[in-house]
Order: sequence, then C-alpha cells, then structure tokens
Amino acid sequence: MAPAAENLEVLVDEDGNKVPGALFDYLTTKEVRVRELVNNRPMDFWDKCWEENVTPWDVGSATPIIVHLVKEGVLPQGRALVPGCGSGYDVLALASPTRQVIGLDISEQALKRARELAKFSPDGEWTEFLNADFYTWTPVEPFDLIFDYTFFC
Repeated sequence: MAPAAENLEVLVDEDGNKVPGALFDYLTTKEVRVRELVNNRPMDFWDKCWEENVTPWDVGSATPIIVHLVKEGVLPQGRALVPGCGSGYDVLALASPTRQVIGLDISEQALKRARELAKFSPDGEWTEFLNADFYTWTPVEPFDLIFDYTFFC
C-alpha cells in the first residue's frame, strides 16, 4: 500500500514534471535515493545512506512496541542483540543494569550516531555497539533476547 500523499515529497524531473512510472508514484525522494545508492555503490551504500541522511527507516526514536514491552517488564533480562541497530534508539530503550544490549550494524556511520546518543543516555553504559556483518559475525555468548524491527524486511 502506498503511503499517504501528504507524507510524500513529490518526485519531479529537472523541468518540474512528475517522474512517470507506478513505482515512482508512491516512493519518496529519500526512498528513490536509497535505491540509487544500492545500485550504484553496493560496497558502501549503507554508510552513504547515513552520511547523506537518507534513512527513511530511522523514525528518530525507539520502536513503540519496545518502549511498551520494557515499561510492562515482560522482556527477558540478560544479554540482548539488536541487529541492524542504526542510530541505536532500540538498543538504548532495551538497556538497563539487568540487560546488557549489543547493537550490531554494518555501517560505521550509523554506529557513530548510536555511540554519540549513548553518551547522553542514562542507560548508555549498558550498551555496546559493534561494526560487523550480521551474516558473518559470530557472537561469543548466546543472547536471551534478539529484537528486530526493520533489519529482516
């Protein structure tokens, strides 16, 4: 389903004409730029997305369901992993003295943001951010909780 029209930036060519094609009719400018980066810079497109602030998946806060589950106290304590952690909002929302959280991301640019955010968070000391490829990374210990919201989309 296409997003609501009021939430879109209109995609136009240099003459101000709407770009034709069903795909472009509902993609935002940022989404189109992500596709360009994926196609043109396959080795570093994640870092380029973060450098250019072309991150439509980053909502600027923790995922609401994580905030709710933490508040309700229903999540397991121990070690937690957030693959593809991006800016680290979910990592910080999960972190506590009883839950150590590792944020894993392939983009060092995203991790720079996450580490900076953690410096100012009261639970930042219970986090660790690692630059690694989830598909080749081997954890040293098992996790009690793994949370994903957009990583496996």
